[in-house]
Amino acid sequence: MRRKQKNNSDSEKPMNRIFINVEQQEQRIAFMVGDRLEHFYIERSSDEPIAGDIYKGVVKNIVPSIQAAFIDIGTGKNGFIHVSDLKENIEFDTFAPRKDTNVKKRSGQNASISDILVDGQEIIVQVTKEAIKSKGVRLTNDISIPGRNLVLIPAPDKNNQRGISRKITDRNERKRLKELLEKLKIPKHYGVILRTAGELATQKNFERDMAYLIKSWEEIAKEAKKKQGPCLLHSEFDISIKIIRDLFTPEIDEVIIDSKEEYYKIKKYFRHFFPEIKAKIIYYRRKTPLFDAYAIEDELEKMFQRKFWLKCGGYIVIDETEALVAIDVNTGRNVAHKNLEDTIRATNIEAAEEIARQLRLRNIGGIIVIDFIDMAKRENRKAVLQQLEESLKKDKAKTNILPLSQIGLVEMTRQRIKESINQELYEKCEHCGGRGLRKSLMSLSIEAHRKIKRVLLKTREKQVKISINPVVMDAMLADNPQLKRRLERSFRKKIFIEPDETVPRESLKVEFPPSDKVQFI
Repeated sequence: MRRKQKNNSDSEKPMNRIFINVEQQEQRIAFMVGDRLEHFYIERSSDEPIAGDIYKGVVKNIVPSIQAAFIDIGTGKNGFIHVSDLKENIEFDTFAPRKDTNVKKRSGQNASISDILVDGQEIIVQVTKEAIKSKGVRLTNDISIPGRNLVLIPAPDKNNQRGISRKITDRNERKRLKELLEKLKIPKHYGVILRTAGELATQKNFERDMAYLIKSWEEIAKEAKKKQGPCLLHSEFDISIKIIRDLFTPEIDEVIIDSKEEYYKIKKYFRHFFPEIKAKIIYYRRKTPLFDAYAIEDELEKMFQRKFWLKCGGYIVIDETEALVAIDVNTGRNVAHKNLEDTIRATNIEAAEEIARQLRLRNIGGIIVIDFIDMAKRENRKAVLQQLEESLKKDKAKTNILPLSQIGLVEMTRQRIKESINQELYEKCEHCGGRGLRKSLMSLSIEAHRKIKRVLLKTREKQVKISINPVVMDAMLADNPQLKRRLERSFRKKIFIEPDETVPRESLKVEFPPSDKVQFI
């Protein structure tokens, strides 16, 4: 059921909403402006390190030929640190001493990994890039702790340093923030950077953040002194709090959550960090799934398609490969303009905006090559590049766009911190050897659970028989053995869930005894 869009002004300005859907194995967060999906995040239950986690690691293997080392952080797969990610002045010698004190240290461009680290040395590191496929996590010892408005950098050479995010471009606002930062009392051997989210913040906001961040770091340092590596010292917030911290602005009208536990957690976070903001934090109680009620599932289905249609009638095709991501733009059915050059220009400009959005939604990173439709006029090519650059300003990830190549391609890079949404939700097909994609077993089990709830919600029958592919059924019940009993209690129906090898992995067979009515969904 699609909920009608409410408006909070006479001008019918679309509402800005954050939706948080919590399942047993998965959390999904959607940021909607009206009916348009602008940001999407997903996190699944896992013991894998995530970006921001801080560990006390042990140097296991130094490889001078690539100026890097592998660090055991206690997760089963060693992390990787390059010499460029090593800041010698924050070796944390107080609680991470070198075992060989006679090794000559060098710094700057001439530094060698062997001059800074030795095998067996304990070192405090932070995850900057999560594990992708066979690669372990990327690490740094340039520790930073993000708060709502500030990032704290504990290091001797950061003595009272203050910086402001480059994404805050308004000169008057930068001047105001600089004055506030200069008044902020920063303890010795700490530095701070004002985050983009700190725009329009007050002195009180900064002081609250600083107190929280200093306390957090002191607790980390205390743990590091007590514990022997490898071990975890500090976990990043779970995704809902992290996204609220990074994404929430006073322009957000509502935050809607379908988990009571998560609802109270976010309410508590707001009381501490946003006491002056009166945004509506709403606990969603209805049986209709949250993402169904607000038509977000429809938007997500579009997001996973290889081919994406534009409003003008053109379309883009997105192909993720091992080395890079290729994006092709086509005019398709666009016949709005009599002049071909005008048609191509309009298609390319709309495509540029949509490509920036799709990169955000799909979390695509690395090298990206865009093949816009060829344009004869230089000013048209310039307009398309400007549109792409402007649309990418909404992106939290760092991007870099190169000028049009000699063969008319736009080459760009986007910061990659974790796998793309496609890589996270899909796995290689055992039949085609990876030439195609199919949803992972976890994705199928989660979706089967959702489909069952939809069937039970819509039918008035008192008995329902559901047949599922045995592999999917085992995965679904492994982490939720009481699922059948909970569904029966919740929907007041008699439910039979049975394995059936003839049912495709992505489908359910639904029957309504004693009738012969059967349907596949």
